[in-house]
Amino acid sequence: MNIRFKVFGFIALIAAGRLLAAGASPTPLIPVEKFFSNPAILAVDISPDGKYVAFKAPINGRIGIALMDLATGKVESLVSDRTQNIDAFLWKGSEYIVYRADVDGNESYAVQSINLKTRKITGLLESFADNTAYMEGQIGRVLDYWISNPRKILVIGSRDKSSWFPGVYEVDISTGKRSEAGGYTNDKRERDFFFDNAGKIRVQFIDTDKEVEVRARLGDEMKFTSLMTFPRDTYLASLGEDEIRKTKATFLADNQTLVFVDYRKHDRGAVVAWDLRAGQEKGELFVPPEGEV
Repeated sequence: MNIRFKVFGFIALIAAGRLLAAGASPTPLIPVEKFFSNPAILAVDISPDGKYVAFKAPINGRIGIALMDLATGKVESLVSDRTQNIDAFLWKGSEYIVYRADVDGNESYAVQSINLKTRKITGLLESFADNTAYMEGQIGRVLDYWISNPRKILVIGSRDKSSWFPGVYEVDISTGKRSEAGGYTNDKRERDFFFDNAGKIRVQFIDTDKEVEVRARLGDEMKFTSLMTFPRDTYLASLGEDEIRKTKATFLADNQTLVFVDYRKHDRGAVVAWDLRAGQEKGELFVPPEGEV
C-alpha cells in the first residue's frame, strides 16, 4: 500500500475513533484559547524514500521539527529552538532537511540544514539584516531551493567574509561552502533570476527606468535574448520570494519549457508556459475561475 495512504489512513482512523467515542453526547464548547494556541501537528511531509515523516510540532514551547520513523512508529524531536518558531522546512534528498527560522530572535531569517544520520546542523545563510553573519561569510538570500538537486541551494550574497560585493552562488547544504552559479552576468540592473534544472541562470529580469525586461538564454546559447517587457508597477511572476514552499517558476523535465505564474492579464494569476528553444510563449495552461493560483 502507498505510504501516503497508510499515514493519512492512520490519522483518519484516529479521528473516526474519537467521533464514535463521543457518541450522541452534547458537543462541548471550544475554549477561546484553543484558537490562539500552537497546533499539535502541521506541514506533514514524507521523505523521498518513504521511510520517514517530518512535521512541525510544539517542542519546548515553540514550533520545531519532529521526525517519525514509519517502520517503528517512533517519533522524536529533530530541530527546536527555545526562543523562536521554525518557519518552514523541506526535504533535500532523504538524508537532509533544510529549514528556515529566526533562530536568534534578531528578525533576520537564517537557513540551516540538518543531517538526519549525524544530526549535524550547518548554517547556510542569514539575511542582510544581521551584521554578524557578514563576518562568517553567510550573508545572503535564497533564490532557489533547487528541488532537483539533493545537495545544493542557490543564493545571492557574499562569497565569504573577505567579500563585500554580492554574487550568485551554489551552496553545498552539507558544508555551507559556496561556488559560483553558472550564467551569472553581474549586471547591476538584474532584479531576479529563474534557474533551470541544472542550476544555471536561464532567465533574468532587468530593471529599466519604467519597465522590467525579461531576457532568456534560448536553447544552449550563452547570450540572453529579450522576450518581453512589462511595467515596473505590475507583476509578471511572484518575484523575490524567499519562502521555502512558494515556487516562482519551474522547468519541466526537458529543461527547455518554463512554467510560471503570470499576473499581467489576471489578478488571480495564470499558469503559463514558455518554450525556451524558440523563445515563444505557449499560452495559458490554467486560469482559476475563482481564488488565486
